[in-house]
Order: sequence, then structure tokens, then C-alpha cells
Amino acid sequence: MDTRVQKWGESLVLRIPDSLANQIGLEPDAPVALSRRGTELILTPLNQERLTLDDLLAQVTPDNLHGEVDTGPAVGREVGGTSGPDTAMPVGGTSGPDTCRYPVSRPGGLSYCA
Repeated sequence: MDTRVQKWGESLVLRIPDSLANQIGLEPDAPVALSRRGTELILTPLNQERLTLDDLLAQVTPDNLHGEVDTGPAVGREVGGTSGPDTAMPVGGTSGPDTCRYPVSRPGGLSYCA
């Protein structure tokens, strides 16, 4: 299969046809290794296994574990748990912090803002 090397900024790019990429499982943004053998350029897809939450948590150590991060004062309605499916909130009114535009009712008369 023939293709062309093109210029993209300060780099050269090689367009890989979908049919060829699909044959080797190559997808956009996939990591690859480039090597040379004589005048041949060899592109090898790198296996990138999908990590589970347990795999990621196993990498947490006392050395890389950080404490709480102060992001500054609250700026919205997140203060005091004023919304959410398990939090009662006054619904109605026309303005103010307890106004709800999208009330959702739950069994037992509990309403919250969505």
C-alpha cells in the first residue's frame, strides 16, 4: 500500500489508511514505537492495557498521597448540601438561594433541585 509523507508544522507526518490501521488495531492517539532497520521505518503499536480502579489505587503510597486541597470559598449553591437526590430543599419561589428551577419529586414528599 502506497501513501505519502507530508509536512505538518516542523514535523513530517505519515497518513495511515483506515484499512491498514484496523488490521493492526491502531486508533487515533494510540502510543506507538518508531524504529529503523536499514532504510525501513518500523511502527509498532504499544500495548496499553486498561487499568482498573484497583490497579490505580494499588499505586497510591504514603509518599504520593496528598491531603485535602483548599479550593477557596464556595461560590455557588454547593454550600451545605442544598441539592441532590438525598437532600431535602425548599422548592418554589421566584428568586433567592432556595429557588429551584428544575424541581424533582421523590416518594415520601422529598423534593430536590436537578
